[in-house]
Amino acid sequence: MKGLAFFVLGAVIGLVVGALWIGPARVGDLSDQDVAAINGAVESYTQAFEANDWPRFTTHYAEDAVAMPPNVPAVPGRAAILEMTESWPTVTAFSLTVDEIDGCRDLAFLQGGYTFSAMLEGVPGPLEDTGKFVEIWRRQPDGSWLIAAEIWNSDNPPIAPGDTGE
Repeated sequence: MKGLAFFVLGAVIGLVVGALWIGPARVGDLSDQDVAAINGAVESYTQAFEANDWPRFTTHYAEDAVAMPPNVPAVPGRAAILEMTESWPTVTAFSLTVDEIDGCRDLAFLQGGYTFSAMLEGVPGPLEDTGKFVEIWRRQPDGSWLIAAEIWNSDNPPIAPGDTGE
């Protein structure tokens, strides 16, 4: 009987240790190095956004990334995302706040907020916007991190057709 109890106890301990060793990744297992790399990429794309440098900005997207801007269909692929950004008005100010970075293995997610100002052709003053975003980042084979999917939307109420915002 004693031998059976030790066998069962050993089997249970083996299963628990095995599950911990090869079990599913837990959220929060990104290394400090991963978080630093993502923060560095965020800083780089923020600088590119502020500079209206859309080719440099879109290098932070995977080739098969999907951007999901508000009020329009999803934009699939880095080339289409570049085309979208090149149609944007001139950005005069941009600020991004990352409230959370988390993830596991080769996937990370970010969520936070943004503010920006842009000059629209024919409008006397800048358009001001504040909103929030969620991004999913994927580790690349070379160890770098790129945006795989993102969605953002404004905190401002929608503007009615014909409304000048004044």
